[in-house]
Amino acid sequence: MSHPDASKSDASKSDGAANAAAQPLDEAAVADWLLRHPDFLVRRPDIAAKLAPPDRGGDGVVDLQRFMVDRHRSELSKLRENWEQLLAVSRANLSTQQTIFEATLTAIRAASFEALVESVTHRYPEILHCETVTLCVESNDVADPTPAGVQPMRTGDVDAYLGGAARRSRFIADLSPDPVLFGPAAGIVRSAALVRIDMGPDAPKALLAIGGREADAYAPDQADDLLAFLGQALGGTFAAWLDFDHGKT
Repeated sequence: MSHPDASKSDASKSDGAANAAAQPLDEAAVADWLLRHPDFLVRRPDIAAKLAPPDRGGDGVVDLQRFMVDRHRSELSKLRENWEQLLAVSRANLSTQQTIFEATLTAIRAASFEALVESVTHRYPEILHCETVTLCVESNDVADPTPAGVQPMRTGDVDAYLGGAARRSRFIADLSPDPVLFGPAAGIVRSAALVRIDMGPDAPKALLAIGGREADAYAPDQADDLLAFLGQALGGTFAAWLDFDHGKT
């Protein structure tokens, strides 16, 4: 005599099987099930042998393992390419950091205000690997003579060139000759990086203009953290010398 609960269990299993069989099976359902059971073909190699892989190799032999190996090789190749790109970017960033640190130390080590100006305008092109570097300083009288490499600007020009009072830098990929920024060297400068130099509330506004001979040497979307650091360091160094000279008078 069969137990009533057993009869109910058998009936439930039969109904479940019937419902499963009644549900339509599509590619999405099969794909979803295989993704949830990635070891299915390992447990059922007999089924794997009957599957048609994406590439039969032209000889009619099913080679799913070859397909998977090729796929992994492709993935590894992409990973290696991404890694090499990341490594190249890291090396470039490290080189740029060393360049900015050298420029900063050169300014800090200047023995006088005049030596500081000369270091920036004469030594920075070699340090920063660019064509020319100028100090652009706002002045009430732009006709006043200035040292070589120092470009006088009218009041408001610094913010105008940078694109606003809150902007600390600007990169120009394709620059028309601009004597206001680069003076006699304007004709050979095709791209530029402009960096704000904040020497304090009582000092005139200024910027560092870095000129490149080639267009696109500087890109508008490039990061400015390191150059902004240099601008801040220069601002503090110039401010210290201005305070020192003012204290002597």
